[in-house]
Amino acid sequence: MVRFLYELIVFRLWMMAASFWGGFGCCCALLSAQAVQFSPIAERNVPVLTASEHPWASYLPNSWARTQTITTTEHEGRRVRTVMETKTILESVDENSLTLKLSSIVDVGGRGVVTPPQKKTLDFYSEPVDGATVEQRPSTTLSVDQQLIPCEVRSYVLLTPETEHRTTVWYSTQLYPYILRVERILKAVATEKSPEEKIFSRSTTELLETDALRLRRSKRGNYSYRTITKTGDITTDTMMSGSRYITGGLEHETVRELDRNGKVIRTMETRMINYYALNWASQRRN
Repeated sequence: MVRFLYELIVFRLWMMAASFWGGFGCCCALLSAQAVQFSPIAERNVPVLTASEHPWASYLPNSWARTQTITTTEHEGRRVRTVMETKTILESVDENSLTLKLSSIVDVGGRGVVTPPQKKTLDFYSEPVDGATVEQRPSTTLSVDQQLIPCEVRSYVLLTPETEHRTTVWYSTQLYPYILRVERILKAVATEKSPEEKIFSRSTTELLETDALRLRRSKRGNYSYRTITKTGDITTDTMMSGSRYITGGLEHETVRELDRNGKVIRTMETRMINYYALNWASQRRN
């Protein structure tokens, strides 16, 4: 049991490191991919995000960030504590995407485990560039910190024979950190044998506040997000605070996993240890 728990924790931490910089815990990369398809956005003259609005792509390659994540897990009356350090390096940026390289060391009970390095290629909305049909939706408004913000809406749909993963992104090119809201739904595809669409996971990420809306804008360019995820009987509550002047954006994040009775079964705390911002890739809009 101890061996099993050890391997489970290492796997979960590795997956968290792999997905963390990919857009608030996106799991699209785990599913088999189909070809990317885009609606004719340019013909509609819809504002789109560019490298200058992305917390990684707005820097030059070889910029990096190092974070530490402390995880405490309750299992059969035992408490297990693990520490993971992750270094994320910006490898490349082109006109449509960026590539990150992540490497981690996990300490479980005094034993260090080096996880295999992983690369992630993302678009400027922090979504995987392969595997989804992309569609631009009608413009709308969202309330952020009690203010209505005009925004654009973009959807991603990733299909496999058994599942559908739908992601919807609300964004603004005028208000950092530019991504205002993200909704993700992972569900089973209805078939003749199983006509009902079972939802496996649902999450919502919302921008709570940003210095861009304050009368006296902070020189740190701070902002914060909250994500609520429901997966079966487990609810995950994530609070993230960041700065537009840090590579990757993240300063601090706390995660609480609760069971069906509201009992906390796992907590995670991630802090920025150090970062290196190699100049600006382009001038930010704000």
